[in-house]
Amino acid sequence: MNCVEVSKYVEPAKGVHPLPLSYYINNGIASRATLWRWGKQGLRILRVGGRSYIHPSDLTAFMEREASNAAPLKTPNNQTNL
Repeated sequence: MNCVEVSKYVEPAKGVHPLPLSYYINNGIASRATLWRWGKQGLRILRVGGRSYIHPSDLTAFMEREASNAAPLKTPNNQTNL
């Protein structure tokens, strides 16, 4: 896929550029394995020239979507912890 094709599928950056996976790994946000797993679960990862990037808004949207789908935590008394 060339750069022209990729740009058709990527929303405008709105002043913030996609960041390389190493940014998220080096800042302790997620490990490489976790990012790979999240990609399989639907996190949009942009691949250009053999490198992978994630737009911060895509990561935020993915995290919010996953948090809303998570089951509520239960306390030892089997009560929902809100």
